[in-house]
Amino acid sequence: MTVGGGAIARRFRRLGGRLLLAAVPLLLAFGACELLLRLAGPAPAEPEAARTDGFLTCDHDSLLGWIFPPDAAGDYPDDNVPLLVETNAWGLRGPDCDVASEALRVVVLGDSYAFGWGVAEAACFPRRLEALLRARHGDRPLSVINAGVPGYGPSQQLAMLRRIAGHVRPDVVISTFSLANDPVDELRLARYAPDRLLDYEPAVRDPGSFVSRLSRTSRTVALVDGRTHSLQMYLTNAGGRARDSADASLTRLIGACDELDAPLLLVVVPQRNRILRGGAAGWLSDRITAKLRALPGDVAARHGVPWLDLTPALLRVQRDGEAFLPGDAHWSSDGHAAVARAIRDALPAAWLDQGAP
Repeated sequence: MTVGGGAIARRFRRLGGRLLLAAVPLLLAFGACELLLRLAGPAPAEPEAARTDGFLTCDHDSLLGWIFPPDAAGDYPDDNVPLLVETNAWGLRGPDCDVASEALRVVVLGDSYAFGWGVAEAACFPRRLEALLRARHGDRPLSVINAGVPGYGPSQQLAMLRRIAGHVRPDVVISTFSLANDPVDELRLARYAPDRLLDYEPAVRDPGSFVSRLSRTSRTVALVDGRTHSLQMYLTNAGGRARDSADASLTRLIGACDELDAPLLLVVVPQRNRILRGGAAGWLSDRITAKLRALPGDVAARHGVPWLDLTPALLRVQRDGEAFLPGDAHWSSDGHAAVARAIRDALPAAWLDQGAP
C-alpha cells in the first residue's frame, strides 16, 4: 500500500510542529540566560596580556609566522620558573653554526619539545643528542642544530628547513610531530599561510565562522565557548580535517628532505595523558585519538621513512621518576635525556657515516 503525497505532507507538518514545540523551551532558556548575563553587568574584560618586559619574545616573520630575534638573550615566560634563553645568529636556541665547517649536520625540527621548554639549553634533547652522537662517532665531526621553536607545526618546520638549507647543507633531519597539537596547529596556520602569516591568530575555530561571530555578540555563547575551549581543541585536533592537513604537511616535508638528499627520521611525541592516565578516561581517549595516533606511522610507511614513537622511552622514565615538568605537558630533564637516547638508537649508523674519511 502506498502513501499519498497529502499524507506525507501531513506527517512532515506534524514532525515540524513537534520540533518547534521542543525548541521553544530551549529558546526560552537561552533567552533567560542571555538576559541574566546582561543584567549581571558589563561583559568581562579581555585578560590583559602578560607583561613581557625583560622577557625574550618572538618577532613576526612573514614566512615562518614568528621566530626569536637573532643574537638575543632574555628570560622566556614559560609556565614554570622563567628560564634564560639565548639565541644564535639565526634566531634559534643554541650556539652559532660554523657554516665553513665540514662537520656532518643534524637538523632537529619541531615545536616547544625540541626547543626545550622549561629546561636549560644543555639539558634539551638536541644538545644531549649531539653529545651522545659524538661519543659514538668520535672520529666524525658533527653538530646538531636545534631548529625547534614553540608553536611550530610541520608546515613551519618545512619553511625552517628551507631557510637553514640556504645557509648550510642539512645531512640528517629529525622532525618531531606532537600528537597533542600539531594537527590543529596546521589548521590554524592554514587560514593565513602562505601570505598572511603576519595576521595569524591562534583561535581553534575560524574567527570568521558563524559561531565565532555569534560568540562575539551573545554572552551565553561566549560563556559556553570559553568553558569548552580545551574540549574543542582536543576534538578538533583529533578530527579528520586536522589529520588531513597534518598528513599533507608531513608529506611536503618528506618531499623537501628527498630534494635535499637528507634522510629524515620522524619522531612522534605522545600526549602527556597517554603516559600518565588510566581507567575509563584513558579508554575513551584511546578511542577518540586512535586514527590520529596511527597517522605518523601511516605517513612514514607510505613514503618509506623510518619513524620513532617516544611512548616507550617516556613510560620507562615515568615508572622510575618524573618524565614531565611539574603541572606541565613538557618534559623534565630526565625526559629529555631519555628522548635523546631513544633517537640516538633509532638513527641508522649509515646516516652518520656518510662522507666520513
